[in-house]
Amino acid sequence: IYHYLGIRPDVPNGQLVVIPELPSSWPTLAVSNLRVGNGAIAVSAKQNGNQYTTTLSAPTGYKVQLGYVIPAGTKPTSVTLGGTAVKYQTIATLRGNEVVVETPSGPNLSLVINTQ
Repeated sequence: IYHYLGIRPDVPNGQLVVIPELPSSWPTLAVSNLRVGNGAIAVSAKQNGNQYTTTLSAPTGYKVQLGYVIPAGTKPTSVTLGGTAVKYQTIATLRGNEVVVETPSGPNLSLVINTQ
């Protein structure tokens, strides 16, 4: 759950981090009904060419960091949340470049990252 989907809940502090990194040979991975606190979340990650998508459904009340690890040396050309362009951070890590946005939790949050 953590290694590929990057799910890190911090229930006492009301925070949830979801920053997946899939192997290049895996086009998609998903989990549903994963218990977090008193509720459950669903997460999916998908990569298709130069497009990376992370989808999260979670109970309201969490501060969420939602993202995707793109390959090192790759830069985002657009980042949207629910179809709307959003501010994001790019963090260089040993896994690659984490592209991260902050948002309140809720149903059907879909982050789409296009790269060059």
